Amino acid sequence: MKKIIIISIIGLILISYASLSLSQSIFQINIYGIKGDPLKNVQNRLNIENAKSLKTENEIKLFFENAPSEIKNALKPYGYFKSSVQSSLTKRNQVWIANFYISPGPRMKITQMDLKLYGEGLKDKEFTNFIAHFPIQSNQYLSIATYNEAKQKLFAIAHSRGYFNAQMTKNVVYINLKTYTAQVIIHFDTGERYRFGRILFNPNPLSNNLLNRFAPFSYNDFYDAEKVQQFQENLGKSTYLKSVLVVPKIEQPENHSIPIMVKVKPRPRQQFNIGAGYGTDTGLSGMLGYEIRYLNPEGHKLNTQLQASQVDNSLEVNYIIPGKNPITDQYYFSAAIKHIDEKLGKSQVEKISVSDVHSIKSWQQTIGLTLQQEHYFVGGSNYQTQISAIPSINWMKTTSDDPLRPTRGMLTDLTLRGSPNIFGNTPFLQAHGRIKLLYPPTLNSRILLRAELGYTAIDDIDNLPLSLQLLAGGSQSIRGYSYHSIGPGKYLYVGSAEYRYRIKGDWYAATFIDAGNVSNDFPNTLKKSIGVGVIWQSIIGTFSLSIAQTIDRPGHPHMVQFNIGTDL
Repeated sequence: MKKIIIISIIGLILISYASLSLSQSIFQINIYGIKGDPLKNVQNRLNIENAKSLKTENEIKLFFENAPSEIKNALKPYGYFKSSVQSSLTKRNQVWIANFYISPGPRMKITQMDLKLYGEGLKDKEFTNFIAHFPIQSNQYLSIATYNEAKQKLFAIAHSRGYFNAQMTKNVVYINLKTYTAQVIIHFDTGERYRFGRILFNPNPLSNNLLNRFAPFSYNDFYDAEKVQQFQENLGKSTYLKSVLVVPKIEQPENHSIPIMVKVKPRPRQQFNIGAGYGTDTGLSGMLGYEIRYLNPEGHKLNTQLQASQVDNSLEVNYIIPGKNPITDQYYFSAAIKHIDEKLGKSQVEKISVSDVHSIKSWQQTIGLTLQQEHYFVGGSNYQTQISAIPSINWMKTTSDDPLRPTRGMLTDLTLRGSPNIFGNTPFLQAHGRIKLLYPPTLNSRILLRAELGYTAIDDIDNLPLSLQLLAGGSQSIRGYSYHSIGPGKYLYVGSAEYRYRIKGDWYAATFIDAGNVSNDFPNTLKKSIGVGVIWQSIIGTFSLSIAQTIDRPGHPHMVQFNIGTDL
C-alpha cells in the first residue's frame, strides 16, 4: 500500500512538471525592412535577447503592444522621423511569433552646420586637421551617433593636447518636422593649453639629470599625451630599469603646467651572462659576460665579454657613457685582445678604441678610432707585425615587423675605414657594404635576398692584417664553401637568393642559390652553389640547416652547414 502511495505521488509530481513545461512558450521575434546600425539600435532598444526569454502570454502581449513605439524612437537618432511599423503576433503550438515590418520613411538631412572653435586650439594642427575633415557636414543625413562621436573626439583631442579646461559652450540639434530638416550647432572652446611641468622621480640610484634625458620633451613645452607615452617607453627600453610608471598629475597643475610623476624600479646593478652554441662556421662556441649596469648615478656602464670558438677567441672590455639621448647616443671606450685561427692564416690582435654612437633620423651612425697591433700571417707568407691607427665610420639601418621573427624587413650596413702610414704600416682605405631584404610574396612563403660588396685600396693585399681582410664563404656568405675560405683579395662581391615555404607552424623548407668571389680583379669568375635547407623561426632567432653543392667544382662533395642567428 505504501509503495502504491509513493508511486502515485511521484506520478503527480512528474505530471505537474510536464504541465508547467507545456504552459511555458517560446517567443520568436522577426524584424524586417531595416539593416545596419538602425537595426542594431532597434534590437538594443527592444532588448531582444531578454524579450526572447518571455514565457507567459501576458508578458509577450505587453511587449508586442509597446514594441512599435520603441522601434520608432530607436530610428529617430538616424534621421527617420516618419517611420511606420506593421506588426503581427501569432501562436503555433507553443511558439509565439512576432513579426515587425518597418518602413523607415525618408531620412532627414542636415541643412545647416554651425561649427565654431575658440581658444588657443585655433592654432593647433590636431584641431585644425579635425575641423577641416569634420565628420558632420551640411547636406549629410542626420546621425545622432555621429554627432556624439564628433563631440567626444573634440574632448579627446583637447585632453591629449593639454587643453584641460576645454568645454562645449553650445551643442544642440534642432529638428524641424514641418520642413523635415535639421540644424546642428557645435561651439567648442579649447581654453588655454597647459605645458609640461617638473618631472618628479621616486628615490633611486640614478640621477635626475640622466633620467630626464629619456624624456622627448623639455620643461615648459606644450603638453602632449603621446610624448608622455613615449617617455614611458623610452625609460622601459633602458637597461637600467626593471619597471616604470609615468603619471601626469593633471588634477594637480602648478601655474598652468602639469607635473609628471615617475616611479621607477632599477634592475640589479650587476649581471652575469653565459651562453653556448654551435655553428659550422665557428664550431663549438661559448660566451661568458659580466656587466655593471650603472657604475655611478650618471649611468656609466662597464661590461666584459669572453668569447671562445674553434676559429677565434677574444676578450673585450667596454666602458660606456650615455649621450644626450641615452636610448640612441653612447660613447664607448674599449680594449680587446683577439686570437684568430682560420685556414687562411692566424692572427693575434691587441687594440684600444673610442667610438661615438648616435642616431641620425632612422640610421645609427658610429664614428670610431682604433689603435691596434696585429701579429699575423696570411696564406703562405711569414708572420708580420703592424701597428695601425684606424679611423672608421659606419651607418646601419634596420626596419622589420618583428626584431626576432620578422616576416618582412630590410638591413643596410655600410662601413668606411682606413689607416694612414704613421707607424710604418701599409696604408689602406676600405669600403664594405651589405644589404638584406626579406619579403613575403604570400602568407606562407618568404624570399630572402642578400648582397655584399667590398673594396680595399692598397698596394699589396698581403700586407693587410688578417683581421681587416675581405673574405667570403660560410653559412652566411657563399654556402658550399667553408668559412672564410675564399680570399684574400681587394674586391668582394657576394649575392644570394633564397625561397622559403612554410611546412608547418614556424618550420620552412628552403631552396637557394649563392654566387660571388673575392679577388684582386673585378669582375672575376663567380663561385656558385645551390642547395636546399630547413628553417625554424624560434622565439630566440632563426635556426638554419642547409645542404649546399658547389657548381664550379664538379665532383666536390656537398656541404652541410648550420647557423643560428637573425634573418636581418
